[in-house]
Amino acid sequence: MTIRTSISLYRARTPQRLSLDSVVQILKRHCIAVNMKRFDETKEALEASFLVEFRDFDNLKRAREELRKLKDSIKITFLDNKGIY
Repeated sequence: MTIRTSISLYRARTPQRLSLDSVVQILKRHCIAVNMKRFDETKEALEASFLVEFRDFDNLKRAREELRKLKDSIKITFLDNKGIY
């Protein structure tokens, strides 16, 4: 079963910055397709949205866990993307 979804990430200003490169590396490790749709970065925040495809639910869970390790206060939204892909 393949899971296609949209992921949005948001991280407000903190002493330690969230790196877009580290987010993309994690997604590439766990997804069979990664397509960045939006990226905004200011001094106050980083926001990024991706269309991704997971091989199964375990890969989705592992990606979420690794993203949380980057910043435990990161906001991650998984959204059904029917009609987007």
